[in-house]
Amino acid sequence: MAPLESNGLGNSWFKIYEQGFNVERNMWCTDIVRENHGKLSVMIPTKISNGEYILRPEMIALHNARRLGEAQFYPSCVQLSVTGATGGSPKMYSIDKLYSPTEPGILFDKKNGGASYVIPGPPVYSP
Repeated sequence: MAPLESNGLGNSWFKIYEQGFNVERNMWCTDIVRENHGKLSVMIPTKISNGEYILRPEMIALHNARRLGEAQFYPSCVQLSVTGATGGSPKMYSIDKLYSPTEPGILFDKKNGGASYVIPGPPVYSP
């Protein structure tokens, strides 16, 4: 998420959710979303400021990710209004520096199994 007035530029993004491989269900998050007819519920943190935000969900396709530069990114953006929040200061990141092409969650061989998958990017904001 990023405050709308930032236009998503610079250190304005913070992560509110992540899911890769669900060990209990033996399923990737994409399979869970597919099973749920394209839906995924995510809680917006209350320890942020009220206001307008950009929410940027992203899925990373890993079927070719064993080769450098072959992970496929599928982002989307929506605008939302946050009301009833209690304030907070999440650590912000620049979206163009979130991933390295060689980090384990981007360069990954699915044949090694989902349990070994390390989700890329910054940590989830946890006030």
